[in-house]
Amino acid sequence: MPLVRGHTIAIVPDAIPSIDRIAGVMQTAGVTDNWLTASLFNAIVDHRPEAFEGVKQVLTGGERISPDHAARFLAMRPGVRLIN
Repeated sequence: MPLVRGHTIAIVPDAIPSIDRIAGVMQTAGVTDNWLTASLFNAIVDHRPEAFEGVKQVLTGGERISPDHAARFLAMRPGVRLIN
């Protein structure tokens, strides 16, 4: 669906990417919308929260999201839409 709407998909080419690599791709590709598993979302909030700069919407799921991580994320990025 993103491609049909004219969006770009950013792909991390590593077979097992690190948090730093994922954050780097998010930043250099200018990601504005992303989908992350709840565990990956938590890890990025903990270790590389600056990766969410420029992001307008985050969808996360696969498991229950941590209320603490969600609260910290929303405090850091109050204008970003967080969907679980």
